[in-house]
Amino acid sequence: VHAFDMSREAILHASKKDKSSSYVIASIFDLPAFNQSVNCITVLFAPTAAEEFHRVLKQDGILITVGPGENHLFELKAAVYDQPYKNDDTPAVLEGFDLVEQRFVEDKILVETNEDIQALFMMTPYTYKTSEKDMQKLRALNTLETRVHFSICIYKKNKKV
Repeated sequence: VHAFDMSREAILHASKKDKSSSYVIASIFDLPAFNQSVNCITVLFAPTAAEEFHRVLKQDGILITVGPGENHLFELKAAVYDQPYKNDDTPAVLEGFDLVEQRFVEDKILVETNEDIQALFMMTPYTYKTSEKDMQKLRALNTLETRVHFSICIYKKNKKV
């Protein structure tokens, strides 16, 4: 197993927890891997670099993407925004790949401190487009129960590019 991430902190954290895999700071758009050398790629809440994935995956290789489902963190958004919206969980059409299956996993989590609520929020793209007024709503929360809803898409590499 080889893991790549742009975040030095994420790579350091993961490499301390898992000594059996190799971890490299790298861009998903320029993977340090040989052409057609990888059996499976898993992408978790990151951009999809279809052309680069097609390059490194073996013929009939598998690409698994995980992203937000329709209701992901909906209650968190409802606590912060006047008009929360559902996510678009339509599978991406990826050149060079055939969608084999889409699955959903949904559960609820209880976030028990404001510090953890803010940390969760900071891991989302909402953090970059939230007004100070709405951030104050976030800072006022002591606990939060919210849904986590994941869309898991399984693709198979095809010959088309």
